Amino acid sequence: MKTRTAVTYLIATYAILGGMAFFFMQSEKLLRPESAESEMASLPLGRYNWGYVWSDTLVAGPALLVGGIFLLLRNSAMHRLGQLLAFTGFAINLYAMIGLWVGYRALGSPMHGAELWMNIVLTFLGVLCMISLAVQLTRDKLER
Repeated sequence: MKTRTAVTYLIATYAILGGMAFFFMQSEKLLRPESAESEMASLPLGRYNWGYVWSDTLVAGPALLVGGIFLLLRNSAMHRLGQLLAFTGFAINLYAMIGLWVGYRALGSPMHGAELWMNIVLTFLGVLCMISLAVQLTRDKLER
């Protein structure tokens, strides 16, 4: 396997930071359900946001965090597993974000302003990471 590129390190960093952010932000809601309930009551999706809390805490966050760490390892099997886990975490976040956009729009409360732009930028970065990881996995597979 080839040496790691700068893009691999950037993807690993983004995956680790994103995984930590998802995990810690959402697990805080699990530790304080009463305050999370009152916060969610004001949101358009209301109690349906619990689905995002659980998926970010149990699936997407750990997949991104572990995937990012494994991307930095020299062992080729762990590196490939890191590529798959990071891709999975980014894909889950992509589908969740699309669901969130559609859900908010369907409820007549679409995202606006800075919140919308931040979500678009983060989703775009995730898609770029997914494309790069898919190309790396395919290239590694063809080289073997």
